[in-house]
Amino acid sequence: MAKAVARDRVPEQLELAFGRTDVEVLRMLRRAGAHRLERVAFRPNRSTIWSLTREGRVLNLHEGYRAAPASVLQAFVTIANHSRRSSPRYRDACRLVRSWPGIDHALRRVRSSSGHSRPTTRVVRCQGTVDERLRVRRLYDQLNRTRFQDRLPTDIPLRISRRMKSRLGHMAPEGTRKAPTVGEIALNRTLLRKGNEVALRETLLHEMAHVAAYLFDGDAGHGLAWRDWARRAGCRPTPCIAFPMRG
Repeated sequence: MAKAVARDRVPEQLELAFGRTDVEVLRMLRRAGAHRLERVAFRPNRSTIWSLTREGRVLNLHEGYRAAPASVLQAFVTIANHSRRSSPRYRDACRLVRSWPGIDHALRRVRSSSGHSRPTTRVVRCQGTVDERLRVRRLYDQLNRTRFQDRLPTDIPLRISRRMKSRLGHMAPEGTRKAPTVGEIALNRTLLRKGNEVALRETLLHEMAHVAAYLFDGDAGHGLAWRDWARRAGCRPTPCIAFPMRG
């Protein structure tokens, strides 16, 4: 990332971007080299922290980035200028904006103020018992806190399925590219049986990495973004996972 910053020099004005309006931040980003951008829009999202729309002309930012330092804003210049998501500079910039501590605080503030700091009850076709559902929810909350720094939505429906035959789990992407949402995480009920604890944890981490890759990077499959999230979460970055299972 150091080389990218050296090539795309940040104007000194970016150091003063704390609390700026969308127009002011747009002007600063364009001066720093993001010439394709035509608009910056700040949004109080609960999960999505940034997205590029209108063929890369509109940069939607979480409102927490109003107070971002120059290094983070410079990373958005790199993101706006690189359409190849597989390029090292693009991926380094994405990691930088995701890892900035200020955005985590901003997400928690929005979720708390909107009344969604705790899981909410949603109607889903879950075939698990009450104890099984509580067990999965507690595990999700624990992994969200310890592996994803509480950045994943807390109200994603977690469904236990008896009908899954060939899969251990899946994540259902919904919404649009501009406003992605997650319909559910479904888990094979076999995972809840005694002796399958390791497989349950690994499968849930696998699906939670899908949630992160889809909401933050627009990757609904097993692409580079998903593999990056899987490695960071500590699960196997492979499309298929297999464990000795007790049936």
